[in-house]
Amino acid sequence: MPLSAQEIAWITGHPALGDRDFRREQIRAGVLARLDSTSELLTGHLTTYARFATIVAADDDWPFMVRVLRQCRMAADELTTPNDIDAFHLEPPRTGRPAWDAVLAGVAEMTGVDRVSDPLILDWCRDQDRFLPALFDPLDTGRYFWLDYLRTPIQLRERNVVLAAGNLEGR
Repeated sequence: MPLSAQEIAWITGHPALGDRDFRREQIRAGVLARLDSTSELLTGHLTTYARFATIVAADDDWPFMVRVLRQCRMAADELTTPNDIDAFHLEPPRTGRPAWDAVLAGVAEMTGVDRVSDPLILDWCRDQDRFLPALFDPLDTGRYFWLDYLRTPIQLRERNVVLAAGNLEGR
């Protein structure tokens, strides 16, 4: 059974849910203030998690969205400066599609853990509404469902998303 927000606040010593949005905005402002004109994020990468969130809201072609998400993941893996890594992993806007919000949180957690300068930057990935009650298979794998399920990274599987790791890797 998941812990309540109050229990988590008590255990971690972090402020309760009401102060959470204020803290997120503070983190966001602090990260963005550190970016400068040499930022890899500003000079070369057209696809970030935030940009992906705006694209997926307007497109129903799930296989295409998976390919775009793969490009996001590869861009995140290529970042080298801490400021850019932090900025790339800031909370994106909601897509309007809970399933894709869960996918995005899982992939961001995959690329951000142990790379962001402050774990609180990825706090949005653990929001309860970023977890799905029913399975979501964006590629509709059909008879290969269980094979893809077994190849799905744990960050996605715990969110009830079925998307084999191979779909998010390579060129």
